[in-house]
Amino acid sequence: MTTQSELVHRLNQLTLRYNLTWYDISRDADNAITHINNFMGTKYPPMSVYMNRPDGTYCFRASKRNVEIFPDRYIHSVVIPYIAIQILTREEEFTQVYQKYQQDLDDGLYQMFQNEFNRVPYEFRQNPDQGVFFSPESIDEAERIRNFHHHNRKDVLPSPKFLVTYHVNSNDLYLTNDFVKDTKGYMYGDTVQVKGYNHVLYSYDGIFSNTLEGWTLDKSNSSSELLPGDTLQVTNDVDLFAIWNREYTIAVNNENVVTFKNKAKDSLVNVVLPERVHGRLITTIPADFTKDMPRLRSVTLPPKLTLIKQNAFRGFSGSEILFNTNYPEDIKIEGGAFDLPGTITSIVIPANVRTIESAAFTRNNDIPLTIYVRTLKENIPAWNNTTKTGWKSDWFTPSDYIKVVYGWNG
Repeated sequence: MTTQSELVHRLNQLTLRYNLTWYDISRDADNAITHINNFMGTKYPPMSVYMNRPDGTYCFRASKRNVEIFPDRYIHSVVIPYIAIQILTREEEFTQVYQKYQQDLDDGLYQMFQNEFNRVPYEFRQNPDQGVFFSPESIDEAERIRNFHHHNRKDVLPSPKFLVTYHVNSNDLYLTNDFVKDTKGYMYGDTVQVKGYNHVLYSYDGIFSNTLEGWTLDKSNSSSELLPGDTLQVTNDVDLFAIWNREYTIAVNNENVVTFKNKAKDSLVNVVLPERVHGRLITTIPADFTKDMPRLRSVTLPPKLTLIKQNAFRGFSGSEILFNTNYPEDIKIEGGAFDLPGTITSIVIPANVRTIESAAFTRNNDIPLTIYVRTLKENIPAWNNTTKTGWKSDWFTPSDYIKVVYGWNG
């Protein structure tokens, strides 16, 4: 298929002008299509609609494949001579060459009419009920032919089917429901009503909730061109890319304490806490941090953590709480912080944990729990009752189901 750049190059050769650009000839190209339409009784779309980039061709996308609007040979036998004529008529010294291209144009139009008239798709006929091969003499006959084409055009006048595809347009969204789909095949010129999406999607790290704002036809756009309920006319396969409204599922106060927003609690499954939210450092996990979060399965603690408050994970029913490997500051864990009734089978205490209060780790069921401590047992800081720092001797509640491994380096 002839591309925009190939068309321009060929015209530079024919007109002996090597500085033509698409901008110079695009209007003439569209006029060439108008000339064809007037001659053949068709309604082919402007060439500039489809040849809108250097590698663009005069074809549309239908059912995920390129379909010629008319055979490519007529670009060379009709469109190019027509454009060349328009250019040369503006240059007096080329009036003799012009006559040759005029003859080429006439010959090309004749061949196109002879070979293509009865093959013009239904959608591209100015009057689908009339023409060289159809001359109805009554309204009833016209209606009969119209119905014939409507029901049989797959066999007589093939018409491509156009697809409308909706894209999530994000690599970090956790899909819990099927995304928007449109399984219908549309005809050229059909009107499509843009669909909506009413579900809230969360990022894989659980930090953002996302609601649909609208759609864009250009993946690189960051703002909506179309809203749910808007309409568009189909002249190509249509790809619609979602534009999302994003907001945090967590909040951080002036004391660097992080909490979950209530409207996200019922839905979050996995959470990876970041270093900052809106510029505020996260250092503290508060009491009842995971309360009323029945679906939560995994929490990764923030990289600048310094304090886990009493009863922070009380009632946590998930299977995983992860510390980072290295922390720049010492960490304190208050009593009852990890009161774990869930399905956690192991947890790793980093070397930066310098203070653990009594009964910080307890087990409330018969599922075995292994606590891996990165510090050697002999290097555990003893409890200092004056400074209230160090590890209490009863930092975990003895149980047949709790095992502690010191000096772990896994």
